[in-house]
Amino acid sequence: MELSGLGMQKGWLSKSLEERYNVIRQSAQTRSVLSVGIATFQLVRRKETNTKKKLKYKCQVFNILTLCTVPFIVEADGFQFLSKHKFDFNRWINLGIPYDSDTEKGNTMKTLWHEVLCAAVPITLHNGLIDLTFIYQHFYSVLPKTFSEFIVNVSDWFLLPGDIPGLFDSKYIAEYVTRFKASFLEYVFRK
Repeated sequence: MELSGLGMQKGWLSKSLEERYNVIRQSAQTRSVLSVGIATFQLVRRKETNTKKKLKYKCQVFNILTLCTVPFIVEADGFQFLSKHKFDFNRWINLGIPYDSDTEKGNTMKTLWHEVLCAAVPITLHNGLIDLTFIYQHFYSVLPKTFSEFIVNVSDWFLLPGDIPGLFDSKYIAEYVTRFKASFLEYVFRK
């Protein structure tokens, strides 16, 4: 997911999840989602022997440019970062799917997010709290005032049949499970 900025990052590392949520919430309410990346995986073949397990998947990747139609804050350093990483601003302006985070009717991105949730498939994010907060604000509804209400609402999204959790955060896994030296997306991808 690409954003028009992140806002004041001072409180993002607060030990209090409520404080962290409030800072991210303020950013999500004043910044925009510029693009959403979605990768789908379909199991093609499974082969198991006594010593090996081999899985083959078909993967399709989509980069969906989104153009918020309500005023939002743009941060110069965020746009410089995107430019350095080859984000095409002309394509974004000319081909971005317009959305109004305040409107339900005719909002293609809200419809897409609804369909993703209805598919009841596992979802992996990177830096999940930020992504979920922006997704909620821009493609679902106005963010709740409290972190606890946000968690209650979002937890309903990701229960798969059989009460299996369906949300994973690759940044969290990189930092706290595998203990990689770094957890930024490009590094995690290369590992």
